[in-house]
Parts: sequence; C-alpha cells; structure tokens
Amino acid sequence: MDDIVKDVKSSNALYEIELMLMGSSRKFRKNCKDRKDNLTTLKDQRRKIENEIQKTRMNINSHFDQIQEKMMKKLNALEEKERKKIEDLLAALEKKKKEINVHKTTLSNVKQYASEYQTYLAIKQMETKITIEERFLETLASSGSLKQICLSLNEDEALKKIYMSKFLDR
Repeated sequence: MDDIVKDVKSSNALYEIELMLMGSSRKFRKNCKDRKDNLTTLKDQRRKIENEIQKTRMNINSHFDQIQEKMMKKLNALEEKERKKIEDLLAALEKKKKEINVHKTTLSNVKQYASEYQTYLAIKQMETKITIEERFLETLASSGSLKQICLSLNEDEALKKIYMSKFLDR
C-alpha cells in the first residue's frame, strides 16, 4: 500500500483528475450561463410574441369594426328603403281612406236629398269607384305590399367560418 500511495500527490493521475475537475467545472459554468441566457431569451421572445398577439388582436378588432360599419350602413340603407316604401304606401292608403269617407258622405247626402233617379245614378257611379278601390286593395294584398316588413341578419359564409373555427378550437 505504501508503494501505491508513494508520490501520489505528484502523480500524473492527480494531475489528470485536477484537469478533469477543471474541465467539468468549466462545462457546468458554461451550461449554467447558457441556461441563464436561455431564460433571458425566452423572456424576450415571449414579450415579442405578446406584442405580435396584441397587434394581431388590434388588426382583427379593426377588421371587425370595418365589417360592423359596412353591415350597419347596409342595415340603415335597407331600413330607409323599406321605411320609404311603407310611408309611400301609407300615404296612398290615407288618400284612398279619405276618398272612401267622401263617398260615405256623398252616399249619406244622396240618401237624404236626392231623387230616386239621382240615387240610382249615384249608386252606379259609386259601385264603379268602390270596385276600383277594392281592386286596389286586392292588388296590394296579392303583391305582398300589405305584409309586415321584417329586417333580419343573414350571416355570410365568412362569419360562419369564423364561428366554426372558434368552436372547433375548444
């Protein structure tokens, strides 16, 4: 045993161990530094990606704002068009209603003051006018002009795709 331990402190084996420890120490320091650098890099990358996500969100919001604005313009134009049609029809109906009231007053006067012959002529004249008024109403009814007008939203395919991708990601 004495022969084995003799000059061990000055041996090549001790020197090689010392070199191995220095190498291992250097590798561990380098690996620790690399990992710390990697942590810093990860943090920077996360910040960049967060900024990209925020920019993307702003772009999406801007795009949705534009879609909403276009849809609102279309809605307003459609509502205005339908409102105008209804107001025009209402004006025509009011005019016809007044004409009917005039006919009612005329009939009442005829009944009260006209002779039999005048009453006969008035009836024939009124029958023609009332027939015209009734045809007017029938035409309105058959054309659909008297139906309730409803506004509704028809989602286009692009919006449906957005909804579908939203729900499929879950």
